Amino acid sequence: MKQLSKSLEEISLLSKKDTPVIMPSVVLGYPTLEQSISIVKTLDKLNLFAIEIQVPFSEPMVDGEEVMYANDIALKNKVNLSKTLKVIKESLNKVNSTLIIRSYLNPVYVYKNGIEDFFKDLKSSGLDSLVVLDIPIEETDLNYWSLSKEYEILSIPFVSNLTSNSKLKLIKNLYEDKFVYCLCAYLKEGKRCVLPSLVKSYLKRVKAQTNSKIAVDINVTKKAQVDAFRGYADIIRVGAPLMELIINTPKTRRKKEIVNFINSLKN
Repeated sequence: MKQLSKSLEEISLLSKKDTPVIMPSVVLGYPTLEQSISIVKTLDKLNLFAIEIQVPFSEPMVDGEEVMYANDIALKNKVNLSKTLKVIKESLNKVNSTLIIRSYLNPVYVYKNGIEDFFKDLKSSGLDSLVVLDIPIEETDLNYWSLSKEYEILSIPFVSNLTSNSKLKLIKNLYEDKFVYCLCAYLKEGKRCVLPSLVKSYLKRVKAQTNSKIAVDINVTKKAQVDAFRGYADIIRVGAPLMELIINTPKTRRKKEIVNFINSLKN
């Protein structure tokens, strides 16, 4: 399993003419645990920047309807944070890609005897990175950010256009030269895909204040949408559209359709 720091160094090699690299996101445990492991291994063969592994959660409010549905099924399949780390350690430890855990705070907060146990087990699984979507960058009571540094885990901040410059500067102090998740508005559609000026200024502001790579958390379904972020983002996370494809594609055709879809966004 490749460490995130190495993948960040290789972004320029994966990218063509500054086009953002693709980071697919899958819900572990959907449609079944075994099938989701197979999906990750399929994605691993596509020479990607990283693969995001979503920990099933009952209220994934940041994500779309398809992802919420997949989370619900995965929870019924008894996949949780502890199970996710166990699967990564035992079944996904030989993948070539960087794996990034995506979770909400509650599963981390109630993990075994507390957050420090979570970071210990995360480190033991072979992972070195995660994003917790609802943890404030200024949080100190839970020692989340200090523990992530103590265990050498890159905990990736998640921001929106409402995030103040003062909070963005805190991110720079924590993780300069790493990367930041940016929740982003939808693209305008027409003969060509263009970014609204407000989105451009927002992404430029985050880049300037944090001096980090920019990962855009947005639904894209075609290469023109990816190209629209050229010069404004380094990484495009592909979540809901990929999960929608997985949900709606029969198992017999799923592997081929996943490969075709992700490659269509890259090439």
